[in-house]
Amino acid sequence: MGNKDFKWIPFYMELADKLLEYKNDLKSLTKLIYNNLDIRDTIVFYEKATGTRIYKIIDPFTIYSSFNRKVNNRAEIAQILKDVFEIKAEVPQNFEGIPIQDNRTSSYVERKLSDADKKNDAKRLWTLFVAALEQDDDILGVVFDKVLKQKGVGIAKLTMGLYYIRPYEYLALDDYNVNYLSEYGIDIKPDKMKYADYAKLLKDLKKKMKNKSIEEQTFPEFSAAAVEDNSEEGNNEIIEECVDLLYANSNLILTGAPGTGKTYLAKQIAKKIGCTENEIEFVQFHPSYDYTDFVEGLRPIKENGYVGFKRIDGVFKAFCAKALINQSVDSSITNKLNENPIVWKVSLAGTGKNDVRKDCLDNGYIRIGWHEYGDVEDFNDFNDFNVGGKNVLRAFQSQMKEGDLIASCFSENEVDAIGVVTGNYEYNAAFGEYPRFRKVDWLVKGITENIIGINGNRKFTLSTVYKSNITSEDALNIVKKYNHQAKIEDRPFVFIIDEINRGEINKIFGELFFSVEPSYRGENGRVNTQYQNMVEEGDLFKKGFYIPENVYIIGTMNDIDRSVESMDFAFRRRFAFKEVSAKESQNMLYEEKAWDGQKPDDDIIEEIVGSMDGLNNAIWHKTEDGDVQKCCENMSAAYHIGASYFLKLAKYRNEKGLYDENSFEKLWKYHLEGLLREYLRGTPSVDEIIDKLKDAYDLNTDDDDDSTSDNGQPE
Repeated sequence: MGNKDFKWIPFYMELADKLLEYKNDLKSLTKLIYNNLDIRDTIVFYEKATGTRIYKIIDPFTIYSSFNRKVNNRAEIAQILKDVFEIKAEVPQNFEGIPIQDNRTSSYVERKLSDADKKNDAKRLWTLFVAALEQDDDILGVVFDKVLKQKGVGIAKLTMGLYYIRPYEYLALDDYNVNYLSEYGIDIKPDKMKYADYAKLLKDLKKKMKNKSIEEQTFPEFSAAAVEDNSEEGNNEIIEECVDLLYANSNLILTGAPGTGKTYLAKQIAKKIGCTENEIEFVQFHPSYDYTDFVEGLRPIKENGYVGFKRIDGVFKAFCAKALINQSVDSSITNKLNENPIVWKVSLAGTGKNDVRKDCLDNGYIRIGWHEYGDVEDFNDFNDFNVGGKNVLRAFQSQMKEGDLIASCFSENEVDAIGVVTGNYEYNAAFGEYPRFRKVDWLVKGITENIIGINGNRKFTLSTVYKSNITSEDALNIVKKYNHQAKIEDRPFVFIIDEINRGEINKIFGELFFSVEPSYRGENGRVNTQYQNMVEEGDLFKKGFYIPENVYIIGTMNDIDRSVESMDFAFRRRFAFKEVSAKESQNMLYEEKAWDGQKPDDDIIEEIVGSMDGLNNAIWHKTEDGDVQKCCENMSAAYHIGASYFLKLAKYRNEKGLYDENSFEKLWKYHLEGLLREYLRGTPSVDEIIDKLKDAYDLNTDDDDDSTSDNGQPE
């Protein structure tokens, strides 16, 4: 949090200094505010008297409330105040770390009090304001407790006001900050606090900040962190629940209304259980997606000038192979491997101990002969093999890849080293009879390990280089046996299937239906695939395919998608289902990364939340009494609109890069209205329903009219 500049602070503090100049001339201050601020945008109190508006009272904290509420035009109101009071500080465009007030209760003087009570309450607020700025603790202590008893104030609202005028001295005790305090082991009961308790809390916090037992070093930093933590905490509750479901079932489907961030949540779940980017795979199903894409199939290839077909692993099978390899050894080793490592048998100047073998193991490479041919660039184009070695040289130079594994042949039954190929083919005439070499990172060496059992019950042949029947898993198990630092716990791998219901499930999964069953993870779920007879020796799944125990599947689907019916009961039985509500999806609105660097200020986010709630409640809403209200008979909570749609506001910022009313209007016009009309297709009186939904989105409801009255606006 220390890198935030909080450019709003100089403006807020200077405004307080300017207001202080009017402490003995409230009549002029009231007139100044009234003449310059649109009455609809402020919360100045007034009364009507024969067509004339007479302003009797005003307090400094209510002036701050005029632009620290759930409004879109905070910067505009601040600009007016800058001009009116000739403030030198720049108008803030970012209001991070500022608690905002509820529109309905943002006035510090209760509107329905008698004139005499209003004046008394306002007078105490001015006394508190002056004492806070002048840091007169004696007066502050007395008047703080008196203001605390005033109707419509309360500890949260009172401390918000103090924080506005001197943010480095006072901490607002709003819900976000109170919750965040508890994470540092500081549990307070705000409703029972008096000034002595509050002052002690501030002193203790500043001490903890100084000795860095609290990470944040100022109250603004603390407040900004509290808002972020609150959103993360809400999201963490969902993530923790999903993690538990995933571990218990191995397979999870996230369902919910459109735009609820299910795909985003799936990636967060994967990272929560410890997956790196390399341990997460993402695909999106669609009607044309099939078994050959997902499991395996024949693909045309061109090798050595000939065109043919080859069995190729699909994305899911290749992912499972990678996960299976990573069950064997630490990532520091597996990160050096390619996606489908071949285990090559290599003889280093024959078998047994010799100088070439020692040189290779000591210096990190493998060397082979045929020096008579000299440095041939490509043996695939070479035909003058007068001393043999055609297959060996082509394999060594063209077929062997970086990230493949080397099994160093010590005898026809044993290997003495396992390594990873780390370099391309090279030629060095200084190596004499064995000039062709590749760099190798030896994972273990100087061992004696019988390979008959893992090599298809075969001994090594005399050929210098060829593909063995040893799987990469078995080779790495040898490494783990001799290199204890390579041993690790199984790391989780997460395969995310977006829009899982849009594909033809039976066609895509085929016989894998059996292996997907949670109780058949691992070799218990081994099945022969449709192309099993074409799987090569040395392949991890030569004996049949299975899903490793460390592979987890997360699918996403929209409840109202018409293709939901394509998922049969057999498939549903294999997954746990977790619904993500539109309300829960709002947590992402507070996350910087969800906005791709364009995160709005907190007040705009609150406005977004308000519009989203208003719209979704108009679509379908269950009251506290259990009554269901909805905009048309066919609607349900599945038709709510999630927060992902509202992230599109970032596309419609104004020329200054700010969010304004036009941003919200464009979001409605270009994204929300079309979706709602699709929802309502075939419904009578669509235009009338759309108008009502637009009013709810704009927060133009009867409840809002009432709240406007509570703010001191015309009834």
